Amino acid sequence: MAMSVVYTTINGMIVHENRGGVESFYAPDTMGSTVALLNSSGVVTDTYTYWPYGEIRSHVGSSQTPFTFLGMIGYYTDVVGNFIYVRARYLRQALTRWQTVDPLWPREPACIYAGGQPTLSVDSSGLVAFKCEQCAVQLLLMYQYSQIHWCCHAYLHCLTCCILANEFDPGCALGAQSHQPGNSDSKKKSDRMSSCKLGAYSGVETADCSTFCSKQKSAAGNGSSGDSRCKGTTPDMPYWPAGGRLPPNCYNKSPWCKLW
Repeated sequence: MAMSVVYTTINGMIVHENRGGVESFYAPDTMGSTVALLNSSGVVTDTYTYWPYGEIRSHVGSSQTPFTFLGMIGYYTDVVGNFIYVRARYLRQALTRWQTVDPLWPREPACIYAGGQPTLSVDSSGLVAFKCEQCAVQLLLMYQYSQIHWCCHAYLHCLTCCILANEFDPGCALGAQSHQPGNSDSKKKSDRMSSCKLGAYSGVETADCSTFCSKQKSAAGNGSSGDSRCKGTTPDMPYWPAGGRLPPNCYNKSPWCKLW
């Protein structure tokens, strides 16, 4: 009789399993791969490292969990068949590509996995690869002409970099900030990057970014520049778009990217 396994998830992300009465808690890296398993006493029982396309480079321990490479966001590894099931398709690690053509082809590449950047991108649907730059662009489009951008630059740049650092890593946030259009003014560029660094290295969770960054001062008059667009907007009034959610394209990494 096969051993019974019960998984616990939070917002669709695997965090715990009970395998025949033996409990294990999952510890992920920033991409969502399982790097360690801990028992109910908090002792590390298993550790993992990976090659870029998901082959297990090393495994110390005896766990048989299939949720290893990007396992916390649903990648299911079949070590016998040497493939990874990712909802719509199977990823063949040894071939560094999908086994079948993308159902969305020709809009999406036929068989290339994660745009050829497996250490930067994920594709939890098996349909569309998603990475830092896409989320950064969506955040820029959301806030570029918003009231908060005009009235509290420091808050805005801190906020967006805090989000990107949480959902990807600080390098993603700083890279996106450094490539932002309109950085010809060296003083403004320096101020924006300083605010970005505060957010990128804040150490707070995504849902707390707004509260943390609301304490930052505006680079354009502390939110009281006299511009009519600034009425009622100050650094002490955290701003989120309707519903407090990220742009739709920032959910391609879902459920890893959910805000609340």
